[in-house]
Amino acid sequence: MALSASDVPTMYTVLVNSLSADEAARRPAEAALAQCETRPGFCSCLLEIISARGLACREDVRLLATVYFKNSINRYWRHRRDSYGISNEEKDHLRKNLLLNMREENSQIALQLAVLISKIARLDYPKEWPELLSVLAQQLQSADVLASHRVFMVLFRTLKELSTKRLAVDQKNYAEITGHLFEYTWNLWKSDVQTILQNLSMLSQRNDIDSVFEQSNDLALICDRWLLCLMIVRLLIFSGYASDSRTAQVIILSSLSIVLLLLNVHNLFQKQYPQLPVYLCRRSGRSGKFVQQF
Repeated sequence: MALSASDVPTMYTVLVNSLSADEAARRPAEAALAQCETRPGFCSCLLEIISARGLACREDVRLLATVYFKNSINRYWRHRRDSYGISNEEKDHLRKNLLLNMREENSQIALQLAVLISKIARLDYPKEWPELLSVLAQQLQSADVLASHRVFMVLFRTLKELSTKRLAVDQKNYAEITGHLFEYTWNLWKSDVQTILQNLSMLSQRNDIDSVFEQSNDLALICDRWLLCLMIVRLLIFSGYASDSRTAQVIILSSLSIVLLLLNVHNLFQKQYPQLPVYLCRRSGRSGKFVQQF
């Protein structure tokens, strides 16, 4: 029997109980979830819970729902003889609604949603999900810092997943993606560099350290978006331009020159606000490792 929207409150309660420290509550809940995951509508109920951002919906429950959703994709998205498969109608519903829920404030849930979308993209793009990258490209232009950051998370995870496909037709598709996205992404990355430098310059003029740290929240998101953008550029170069080594050299040299400029700004900031660079690096902790890899 299929699950429906009326089952969402019950599903939420079961997820809550599955997180309980009380084994008497937890074990029956885990068993109930194991039974529900083979029923049509299970993933749709989970997505309703993930999308609920009200005070009444616990963050840990929403995060757990993303984990169960991800596991269901691995087990049931493809139809197999020995297992239940998610119907094409439900898949279509899930694909559309996932793209409507990318602006997620909780960073852990946002990451899991990005992973979810990338896993589905690996299986369904471009045949069953041809509009995916065009929708993402449109949303990249959002003026909302959080929204654009989340779209970059999804785009990076999706491109990384697609880059591992080795069939000739898949590599051809990736080359086409690169042709559409590379110039825009590269120019946006350079624009973000200027935005970061301008923000750092403005913050350096502030005397109120509390206001500096308050404004640095958006700046940290911009810095992380900048890093995601750079990682996307790297993916497009090395997976979309397999024989174009000269292009790679030019981009790498340009990237390193900008990174050196940012490091100089970092050093200047340490003198006036020594805590702020540490805070930004902690918020965007991938930077050092990634620059070394690049």
